[in-house]
Amino acid sequence: MNKNEYILDSQEEVSRLEFQATINAYDPITEIKDMDLSYATNILDAGCGSGIISRYFASKYPKTTINACDISKDRLLQAEKLSKKHINERSINYFQSSLENIKSDDNTYDFCISRFVLQHLEDPQKAVDELYRVCKKDARITLIDIDGVLFNLYTTNDELNQYLIKIHLALKFDLFIGRKLPCLLQSAGFKEISYTVDSMSFNASEMIAEIENYRLRFDFAKNTIIEILNSEEEANHFISLYLNELQNPHTTLFYNKFIAQGVK
Repeated sequence: MNKNEYILDSQEEVSRLEFQATINAYDPITEIKDMDLSYATNILDAGCGSGIISRYFASKYPKTTINACDISKDRLLQAEKLSKKHINERSINYFQSSLENIKSDDNTYDFCISRFVLQHLEDPQKAVDELYRVCKKDARITLIDIDGVLFNLYTTNDELNQYLIKIHLALKFDLFIGRKLPCLLQSAGFKEISYTVDSMSFNASEMIAEIENYRLRFDFAKNTIIEILNSEEEANHFISLYLNELQNPHTTLFYNKFIAQGVK
């Protein structure tokens, strides 16, 4: 995975992910709390980040083996620390792996979940194909991703709009991946595919929290933005324009969250 495939790879990213999960629109537990995985003996959290999903499953299903992988060694170390803090009596099997080449045998898992990961990959289809490979026959899969992060901002600021167009054209990954999840599952070979779409919008205190979330996102994405805009000065100017626009009470910001499911 090259530096452009996952721009949010830094030691501080775990702290941002934990903070993001406190914002109602991003609450991961609301997405998975109605799942019944009591049948599963072996679960994979693919691209586990700070381990929020893994910790929830470990607490809810104490007899199930919980496995969690991520490309970032630093993020895994921090996720392990958080696991010991929150569920110290229940271990999670963390291992370093890209999703394009998962370090697991064929037909290993009864359930796989990947949340907010595919949008950062250069070849998301390869990752979903890998998830198909490591799933057992009749195993279930859930993919969760946001469609429109960064770009679903309506502004009349022409300069900011031009920056957004330039960044959109230059990115090697897809921040509109959500709408494509069902097709990715189908192409990999999954069946019984279904999906839901939730609209995420921000106002009042939620917008204040999302502005802070963006500040943190931009901190970690800074080098990529500099590369696209050709200078640190231009990158700083774009970030300032964007954050200022979020504080405009008439600016609209929304994303669509897709939750897609399938069976092998």
